[in-house]
Amino acid sequence: MCNHFSSKSGNPAQRIVHYFAEALREKIDQEWGMVASLEDLEGETRRPIDEKLALVSLQPGMMASQQENPFSLVSQFTAIGSIRATVATARRVHLINFGLDNGPHWTPIMQDFAAQDDYPIEILKITAVGTSKQMMEETGKWLSAFADSISLPFTFNIVVSDLKDLKEDMFKSEADEVVAVYLDRRLWTLLAWPNYLEALIGVIKKLKPRVMVVKEMEASTNNPIFLERYHEALIFFSGMFESIRDCMDNHIFYRKQTEEVYCRNMIRNIITAQGKERVHRHERVAFWRTLFAKFGIVETALSQSSVRRASMFLKRSALCSSFTIYTDRKCLILGWKGTPLISVSAWKFQYD
Repeated sequence: MCNHFSSKSGNPAQRIVHYFAEALREKIDQEWGMVASLEDLEGETRRPIDEKLALVSLQPGMMASQQENPFSLVSQFTAIGSIRATVATARRVHLINFGLDNGPHWTPIMQDFAAQDDYPIEILKITAVGTSKQMMEETGKWLSAFADSISLPFTFNIVVSDLKDLKEDMFKSEADEVVAVYLDRRLWTLLAWPNYLEALIGVIKKLKPRVMVVKEMEASTNNPIFLERYHEALIFFSGMFESIRDCMDNHIFYRKQTEEVYCRNMIRNIITAQGKERVHRHERVAFWRTLFAKFGIVETALSQSSVRRASMFLKRSALCSSFTIYTDRKCLILGWKGTPLISVSAWKFQYD
């Protein structure tokens, strides 16, 4: 009945029910030991999803929608503004970006450094960390051209590697540089492998960053108990689908791609996969506090001017009545109609 009354082309409630019903059907087949049908409930041939290729295909739409999506703009503005405040007086700055995407979030900080007279910068270095060499190289060319246009001393490096394989010597850090790290929804990808996650944090600590800013999805889909994980995922994706509908209203084609490829695959994995095959896991900021504390990493305040400007920006948005913005200790939480979706937090390292 859920499948009958739902549709991937209906309203947000119908679409979310469609994808959850589809995943539950597969879960039931697994429990009964049945071989999955080659066709889904709508008669479409099932094909395995290459998530990396899917994200590349989504890139044009994501770039377009990010320029209009208040969630993206506010979270990026707060994160980058907090990094900027921390390295404001440094002459040699090294920004390490895990999850570079298309890179426009760095242009405001580049403009600020270029216009800075009191503390003229000697060099700004950005290192991108990821697995798509081509995408990072294209972004690097674009950022380098932008730096030339504003006469900013700039270098761009890439580290092509899975997060679990990173080593300290892959980063061309120098002793006189001030390092800042930005993790844009990357830590969750290692939750299925706690040893790799802790190893990554150890590598970052060796780089001795002045600040580490973390942006993550604010949900708890890592719960080992199926019903609790299911309930959490249903609430989270319901809020996400509603926000996607309103925030990507001018990009319907890419909204559909985001839901039908990326979100569908996440929902399916959370509900049907077991053990290490369940790679889509997320945790709330309380989990990250506990984990970071093991490494002597303490939460620090985000740039208050950035947070105030973010709040003002949301108030001016046509969708302001639907947005939720609040703080959890020093962490900023962005949500949709009361459902938390994204957290932005800043962290400092303590050394013996």
